[in-house]
Amino acid sequence: MNLHVMSDESTSAQSRESDGPSTFDRIGFASGIAAAVLSLVGAVLFIAAILPDLPAIDSPAPERAEFYAAMARSSVYRSISYLGELQMPLLLLFFGGLYGVLRRAERGSGALSISVFGAGVALAVIMPIIILIEDHLMLGFAVAGVDPVTVASIDGLGPLAFALGGFPQAVVLAGTSALLTRGRLIPRALGWSGGVLAVLSLVGTGTLMRGALFPVSSLTMLLSRVWLLALALVLLRRGGVTNHHVAAMPSGSEQLV
Repeated sequence: MNLHVMSDESTSAQSRESDGPSTFDRIGFASGIAAAVLSLVGAVLFIAAILPDLPAIDSPAPERAEFYAAMARSSVYRSISYLGELQMPLLLLFFGGLYGVLRRAERGSGALSISVFGAGVALAVIMPIIILIEDHLMLGFAVAGVDPVTVASIDGLGPLAFALGGFPQAVVLAGTSALLTRGRLIPRALGWSGGVLAVLSLVGTGTLMRGALFPVSSLTMLLSRVWLLALALVLLRRGGVTNHHVAAMPSGSEQLV
């Protein structure tokens, strides 16, 4: 009799534990919030302190090289770069936590969940790598007086990185929105906005062919960080997707009714 009671209590405790969000889930969601905040802070600093003096992309190469030689001595510019690089580990933690949420919500082979995770890893590393190249090659070349055309060519990597990041960004936005909206696990408005941003992300990849589309890719990247911030806040508040949430989700047949 007592053994049965103890077994029932143990099973109940394990069920409650599995239903609740883990510490690592919360760390992942909090990391997503931190990464998005760092991105927005960096963007504000760049717009306020760097953009007013930034030469146009079609400016003469010597003018651009002179500007970046000055930026090599700017603590603000270096700080903005570091904020961009610091996002990498935070985003990796976030996409790890998001994978767990999507995997539980998908309840199938997990094909879409792992695709979103892979895209998230790519998204997390593209910009920090480009920032690293710009800081150590472009600024170094500018200070050393290397051919200004070479400096100007490296400067073009930033817009191209935004465009290239549009591909994994679209997968993250569309895949996450599809899985979590289907299960009614995020507000419908958040899901639909994610779909719209996914389309704009793909449009922004056109920057790889036409530089005139750079405003689309850069604005979409910034808005996607706002979207990730909202998503992370929702997941942190709701504790992600627990077994209780999954059990309450409509099945495929119920969704068709």
